[in-house]
Order: sequence, then C-alpha cells, then structure tokens
Amino acid sequence: MNKPISIVLLSLAAWGWLSQTWVIALLIIVMVAINPLIAARWNLDRKQFYRFTDFCVVLLLLFLSWAYLFGSEGNPIFTVLAWAPVIVAPILFAQLYSTSERVPPGTLFYSMRGARAGQMADIDIQYPYALIVVLSASSANTQDLAYFAVAGILLSMILLLEKSSSTGRLVLAGALLAVLSTAYFAQIQLKLLHRFVEEKSIEWLSDGITDPFKSRTSIGDIGKLKLSNRILLRVRAEHPMLLLQTSYEHYLGKEWFSSSPAFTDFEPVPATSQGQKDVRMLEVYQAFRADTMLALPAGVQRITGLEEARLQSNDTGSIKLKKPPGEARYQVFYDGANRWPPQDSDRVIPEQHLDWMQQVGDEIGLKDKSPLEAVSAIRQFFFNRFKYSLYTPRQTDADSALRHFIQERKAGHCEYFAVASVFLLRQAGIAARLANGYSMQEYDENLGLFTVRGRHAHAWALAFIDGRWIAVDPTPSEWLQMEADQSNWLDPLFDWASRQWFIFNLWRADPDADQERVYLTAGALILLVLYLIYLVLRNRNTMVREGIYTPQKRGQTIPGTESEFYLIEQQLKQILPARTINQSLMDWINGLNDPVLGEIMQLHYRLRFDPNKISAAQRRELRDLAQRWNKAH
Repeated sequence: MNKPISIVLLSLAAWGWLSQTWVIALLIIVMVAINPLIAARWNLDRKQFYRFTDFCVVLLLLFLSWAYLFGSEGNPIFTVLAWAPVIVAPILFAQLYSTSERVPPGTLFYSMRGARAGQMADIDIQYPYALIVVLSASSANTQDLAYFAVAGILLSMILLLEKSSSTGRLVLAGALLAVLSTAYFAQIQLKLLHRFVEEKSIEWLSDGITDPFKSRTSIGDIGKLKLSNRILLRVRAEHPMLLLQTSYEHYLGKEWFSSSPAFTDFEPVPATSQGQKDVRMLEVYQAFRADTMLALPAGVQRITGLEEARLQSNDTGSIKLKKPPGEARYQVFYDGANRWPPQDSDRVIPEQHLDWMQQVGDEIGLKDKSPLEAVSAIRQFFFNRFKYSLYTPRQTDADSALRHFIQERKAGHCEYFAVASVFLLRQAGIAARLANGYSMQEYDENLGLFTVRGRHAHAWALAFIDGRWIAVDPTPSEWLQMEADQSNWLDPLFDWASRQWFIFNLWRADPDADQERVYLTAGALILLVLYLIYLVLRNRNTMVREGIYTPQKRGQTIPGTESEFYLIEQQLKQILPARTINQSLMDWINGLNDPVLGEIMQLHYRLRFDPNKISAAQRRELRDLAQRWNKAH
C-alpha cells in the first residue's frame, strides 16, 4: 500500500471516530483499501474527469439544500463541512480506479478547463483529500485535545513521508515539535481572543440590541434623520400597538439613564394560574443576529417558542434575549399592563426647563386636572399646535433644541414630543419616564401580519396612573405616512422579494410539509444523478476497459497490438499536435473530420477491446481500409 493511501485511510478513520460517522467512513475506507487489490481500471478522458467534479458540485448543492430545508441544527455550511469527505469522494474514486494516477487540474479548478487545459501537470488528489477529511473532522467541535492531536499527527506524517532527502529526520521532527507546541498555545489564545471579540462586537457593531441602561436621543442633532426600510419582524396580532424595548427615568442632556437592577432570568406567569380573561396573545416572526432586547407589548406574562434561548428581564418590563436562534417564531402572552413601581427619579424635573414647563402647564391648566385629564390635555396640546418633522435645525445642545422646539419651531421628530411629554407629566405631579421601541402600524393584507421596519422605531412617554404604567404618545399621527413617503422607489420590489422569502421560510419550518420536502429533495437528487450519468455516458466510446492494471507477463500477447491502425498513428503524429495525457485516440483525431478514419477507429476498438472478438470479415475490412488510407496519404 502506497504512502498517500495510508494517510487517506488514517484520516478517514479519525473522521469517523471524531464525528461518529463510522458507517459512512467505513464504506469509503473499504472502497479505498481494496483499490490495490483490483486490477481492472477505467480509461477516463479529461471531460469524464470533469463530470465527476460536476457531480460533486451538484452533491454539494443538494447537501446545502437538505440542511436548509430540513432545518438542521447549526449553520448549513457546517453541515456541509461535516460531510465533505462524502461530497469529494467521487473525485478520489475517479483517480484511484482509472488508468491515470492523477487527475487533470481542471477537475479541481474550473479556470484550468477549456483553452487552459493541459497547461499544468496533473494533480494527485490523495493528499488534498486527506486534508479535507481532517478539516471535516473539526466540525465535531470536540472540546478536548483529540482533534488537535489527530490533525497534528496526520500533518506531521505527511511532511515526514514526503520530506526532501536532504532534510534529516531529526531536524524535521524537531521543527514539527516546535511548530505543534506553538500552535497548541496559540489556539488557546485564539479562543480567548474569539471570546473577547464576540463580546465586544455585539457592543460595538450590532444594531439589533439596545443598551437597557442608557439611551442617546437625536435631540439637537443636525440634519435629516436616516430612515431604514429594513423589515425587522412580522407580528400576528389583533390590532396596532406600541412594542416596548426599554425605558429610562434619569435625564442628562441627550443622555437618558435607567437605574433598574441588573437583568435576571425571566420568570413567566404559568398559564394555569393566570385566571385573567384579558390575557391576549400575539405571534412574532423574527430573525436574530446577536443578543437583543425584544420589542414586546405591555404586561408580558410568558413567552413560548424561545425555549432553547435564554430570556432575562428587569423590573421595568424590558426583556433581553441571549443566545438567540437564527430565526424564530414565538408567542407572547400579555395583559397590556406594566405594574412595576415608580421611583423617586421618575418625578425629577430638570431645572433648566422649569420656565417653559410652567408656562405650558399654566396654559393647558395641568394643576387643575386629574391624571387622566392631564394626559389628554398634553396629547391635545401637541396634536393641535405641533407638526412632525424629519429635519432638525442647528442648535447648540439638546436643552436649547428642546426649548426651541416648544417655544418657536413647534416641529420635530418623536423624541422631542416624548421628552417634552415626560417633563410635562412630571410637572403635573405624575411619575413619568421615556420609552423606546417600535410602533406597530403597517398591516400586510397578503400575509395577514403587521410589518415592523427600522423606520418604525419610536419614542413615547410612560405615565404611572392608577397603579399601572400607560403609554402616552403625543407625536402627531402623520409621522408614519411622512416616513413611508421617504422610502426608495425600489422598496416595493424588495418588499415583494422579502415576502416570498418569508413564505418560503414558513413552508420550510412547517412540520406538516416534511413529506413534501422529502419528495422535493429526492426528486431533485434523482434528476441530477440521471443527468450526470447522461453526461458521462454520452462519451461512452472512450470509456472502455483498459485491461489488467499490472505489468504484462513476459510472453503474454496484448489483444489488438497487431492492428494496422498503429501504422496510421505514426503518420498522424507528424501532422497533428501531440496527444495530451488522458486524451483518447478518438478525441485526438476528431479534428480531421475524416469519415474513413472514423470507421477505421471503430473497427480498431472492436479488435482491441471487444470481449466477443471481432469477426473475420471485420478484421479483413480493417486491414483493407487501413491500407487504402495509407496509400492515399
């Protein structure tokens, strides 16, 4: 057994052990191990080698489709990595069971096909295949040193077996020991670096998570707000509503802070103990990229459908999702009432705004109104006298911008209305705080779902009245239409594509559609395999048995060596380009477009390879045609 095959067998055994795919690994091991014992080989030409690569590409796409359609755990890419030895095996078998000891470079590189074919030497696929198997074994994600040891041993064996004769074994072994030791300590540091980057990337780069303890408003910023039409989630609900993410009570210029305790594991209210008729349910379809604050209605009782993730909550009703799935469909049960107690900081009035707050309070008579009447008066004040605007003019700071909004400009975006309302509510003696989240208003008739986009991000006030927090949204209702009017003219096309993708994902996740997915995948596999067979067999004239793959015994006659075609071949070498490796005789002479020569070739192949032997008449015909062709040329 040669050295490369030994490495391939060891790598397959390691893959079967680490990934627990013993049955498949054993089948491939048997196919590789019996190769030296089988003398027969197939004479594959260059194009037929390419067909094996095409088949592997098709197999790769099928594995990806299968992993995605059937919702396998983890990323579909890792599923493909786990089965890479199976996907690439046909190319290895093509080399091992062909008359060629290597494969054309175009088998591995599409750029080396066509006009560039033959410019590079053929490639031995065995060592590359062994490296692919070792890489595939990493998908088992073993947390001990097993994989590191296996990879180190196999790579060291390859280097030791293929080392230059001028390199001493002790020198190479010492170098390998140093490299492996360095690699061992380096991979430990890489794990620590990965953990650090993973934590910081969520903090630095993610736009999906809101800091539950601090919020920076856009009050005082210059220019037009940037709106995103990206769909964040879809919701099945009975009516439009506000979806809360976080709330804040401390104000310091543009910064709002929350002094709520840290998050703890979310404790749902059991369905059996609720006993409330007003508990409702909505269903959310959402894709996640990182840990995030969920956008939820008021008074969440329990959440189902996210059991594999970790839910955390604080005393202000904010719920954080940690280690989320890629895509989720979850149900939220709620009663619409947030009942966490107010704090002293929910009543603090900033001194720098006392003058205009006193003026507005006297104007709308806040002191003489009940809490609910005060809320209504504040809403009417903004609805009747203010307008919504996406543009904010130049101001020196947030306090000046807010004062300018109230006293002069009387136009701004939702954060101006929300912050001013919080201060006016506190002026009326009502505990209040700033809330951030989304306004769920856009209804998709085709899907029967509400669509929540990035531009639906919203701010409003929360007021504590009659033992519960209620939403006070003073922003004029035209803000949704104004932001929708700013959308791109291509957005309807993107929405249509997003809707079709969403429908496909619903079908993919539907357990009742399992049988349909099986039939679809099986049908695609059958059609593609049949197409591959057609591609290989359409050149069947060149796919012939080469005979015993061992040196001929002395005195043994090779059938067909007396064929007159070989005399013609000598002449053809003078007028045709040199025949490349793996190029069949038929392909070599096809450029002459000589029908007589083609007939001679057919008879030659019968003489050379037909197990039923050529008839006497056909043998004479071959001789006569060859002689006439030689005389004519």
